[in-house]
Amino acid sequence: MVPLADGRVVQAATTTAIDVEFHHVSVSSSLRATAADGSPDAGFGNGGTVVLDIPGVGRLDPTAMLATNDEHFLFVVGTDPTGAPRIARYDAATGAIDPNFGNAGSLGVLLARVEAVAARTGTDQLYLAGLDAQSRPAVTRIWNQVSG
Repeated sequence: MVPLADGRVVQAATTTAIDVEFHHVSVSSSLRATAADGSPDAGFGNGGTVVLDIPGVGRLDPTAMLATNDEHFLFVVGTDPTGAPRIARYDAATGAIDPNFGNAGSLGVLLARVEAVAARTGTDQLYLAGLDAQSRPAVTRIWNQVSG
């Protein structure tokens, strides 16, 4: 959950629906924005909801999220359909994926598992902490992609 200075709150969620009659399971991940009064933010995505479906990649299963210091962007870190860590950047006002970030809005992450993400104040850097491929603690940094 990320509270924004204007009173809005953005949350990442994953929903699993099970159809027992047809033996079908569907999973979707989304960002949901609410106004200060708790109502859906009509200007964010479709009625306050943005589906986390990255062009050319597929669904992003979120594990962490943060807003940049100026609250212009939301960064969502998670895993793609192959289980690989990935980070995507979304416009905090509209919920649109930012095609200028990485490759059509997202980047692969050089960690086996991401557990935390932080923007460094006063710089154009983003830090991700987690585990490397040998399950050792590790930190990676993304330069010149934070502020757009």
